[in-house]
Amino acid sequence: MSTAVRLAQPTDAEGISQVILAALHSSNARDYPAEVIARVASNFTPDAVLALLTRRLVLVAVQGQAIV
Repeated sequence: MSTAVRLAQPTDAEGISQVILAALHSSNARDYPAEVIARVASNFTPDAVLALLTRRLVLVAVQGQAIV
């Protein structure tokens, strides 16, 4: 399956959040205390990502309809 990069849309907030949180928990959780991970994670909820989309240029990689 091919991967495309495009400008993020508000409807992408949930998928973006899922990718960021999965990466945070899989790659950073062993290096930081749980309370630090929780604090960082709170910045990347779907609602927080939606707010970021209004202030920043965000690109997403997609395979089919899935954000990767």
